[in-house]
Amino acid sequence: MSAPRAGAHHRESSSKSSGGIITRVAARDDATAVLALDPVAATNDKRRGRLLREIDSGRCLVAERNRAVVGYAVLGHDFFDQGFVHLLHVGPVHRRKGVAVALFSEMEKRCAAAKIFSSTNRSNVPMRSLMTRLGYRQVGFVDGLDEGDPEVFYMKHLGF
Repeated sequence: MSAPRAGAHHRESSSKSSGGIITRVAARDDATAVLALDPVAATNDKRRGRLLREIDSGRCLVAERNRAVVGYAVLGHDFFDQGFVHLLHVGPVHRRKGVAVALFSEMEKRCAAAKIFSSTNRSNVPMRSLMTRLGYRQVGFVDGLDEGDPEVFYMKHLGF
């Protein structure tokens, strides 16, 4: 008997938002859709490999609308043992329609720590606005990652 496909048992573990968005742990058969959403993965073998590892490890969540993967996020607990949203991408035609909100909501439910962090470039005004709307507060920044565009860090207490 063969072993179950990585992530396959997570299909039943999903949440549905009021906007008809289903969030769940990504399965290996979601890889093509996840890679297509990430503009860096199109030209960067290292990023493609990382996303495949995140999917296989169960750290990658996807958002579906009408059975199509329209966004993904990666949640880890390797940032000082706190939750950290490493990556989040939503397909351009699905932006500002609740997909990122649904992904963050699911990550907050799945976070095994009292705090969850994320970061984005200072130039990414839509993401920074989203973080504020979701109750995250700015806690610092790092210069030098992307020259001239500091990485801004956000944190939210999850109440436990």
